[in-house]
Amino acid sequence: MSSVKTVVCTSGGGSRGAFQGGAIDALTERGIVIDGFVGVSTGSIQAGFMSQAEPDDIDDQAVYVEKLKQLWFGLKRLDVYDKLSIFEAIAIFFKRRSHLYDFKLGTLLADAITSTPKRPLRLGIVDLKSGEFVESDPKSAETLRESIVASSSIPVAFPPVGTLVDGGVRDVAPVDTGFRLAREMGVDDGADLRMYIVLASPAQILPDNGEFRSIDRVGLRSLELLQAENYLWDLRHAIELNELIPFFKGRPIEEWPKILLAGSKPKLHVRPILIDPDPTYPMYNSLEFDSNAIRRFWEHGRQRVFAKLDAEAQRGPAEA
Repeated sequence: MSSVKTVVCTSGGGSRGAFQGGAIDALTERGIVIDGFVGVSTGSIQAGFMSQAEPDDIDDQAVYVEKLKQLWFGLKRLDVYDKLSIFEAIAIFFKRRSHLYDFKLGTLLADAITSTPKRPLRLGIVDLKSGEFVESDPKSAETLRESIVASSSIPVAFPPVGTLVDGGVRDVAPVDTGFRLAREMGVDDGADLRMYIVLASPAQILPDNGEFRSIDRVGLRSLELLQAENYLWDLRHAIELNELIPFFKGRPIEEWPKILLAGSKPKLHVRPILIDPDPTYPMYNSLEFDSNAIRRFWEHGRQRVFAKLDAEAQRGPAEA
């Protein structure tokens, strides 16, 4: 078994999750076995789907990448949800319905998720009742499908699963969950532990000089800015905590801050590697499912990973 262990953490981002599929595709093509997965929202689809692959088996990982690709490339909006007119939406509001659209993801996943997770997995979900971020650890194909649907259920747009909704409400890039999972995987402290943090939207937001004369433009731009801010704080918080770990190594467990513990053990120090779309790349509405855009974004994810891996190889292990 390799002394290098890898965790992939996938964020929210709707139909832009195709970028994450492309990133996993590229990692697999380069022979990188992914030992554990963490995902929220659309990222839970990639994480949950790939967790079905046999552990330490790059060939089986490649088989599931191909299945994931076929799922994404064949996806249409009507496979995911029914779009409503403004009049229907208003009617639903006055009927006190909890959501605007009927979510079909569970039906879509029925044929795609048929196995219990075989690789360590955590899916982020928010419980509306308690307000807590829940790290789901599904143990069967059924609970895996249910967890993915709950993690992907954008509030107001889609119905809650009981009281459970999209994990991105609290943590759109659940990096801290990934740090905990690494320890729970039983990875040795001496292992080279790497985490690929794969975002479905750019972490950096560029100025937009277009016109803001419609509610769609204003709303989508506002969501884009809000998501970028959440990325910034989620990533900064988790990565700064990760960098504190080496300062406590060698000290008694009683002296470790609770936030740096995974259960009764210290968290492992992780080397985070950020993979996100180029901020200059043409984006598309994360609730639209255009086949050509999805295919291009999948390939963009592949190329961003190849560029990152090639840059690391040139720097060498000591500098990477």
